[in-house]
Amino acid sequence: MKRESKHADHFTTIAALGWEDSIALQPADLVAFEVFKEAQGKEIARQRRKSFSALLALDEFGIHTKAFTKEVLVKLREKLEKDKTLKEDAQSTSSGIRPPP
Repeated sequence: MKRESKHADHFTTIAALGWEDSIALQPADLVAFEVFKEAQGKEIARQRRKSFSALLALDEFGIHTKAFTKEVLVKLREKLEKDKTLKEDAQSTSSGIRPPP
């Protein structure tokens, strides 16, 4: 393995694995799925999934979710444009928010 990173000594190998092949990926995959479903549900005003509520209720889980409203993102974008901190290649659409690629 070519060691280009200053953190390379912290890894023995880096390999693409599915959740079926790595027990440690199963909880990470579950959390990623539940957070995705939570974000998706906010778009259509769906109630939080019971499985995600159960995870959030665990003291051992230790994360909480927050989301920005469209209005807050538009205001942030306007401020960044005013301060000229946005690059020209990130121009806004008519909604004021650049869509994901």
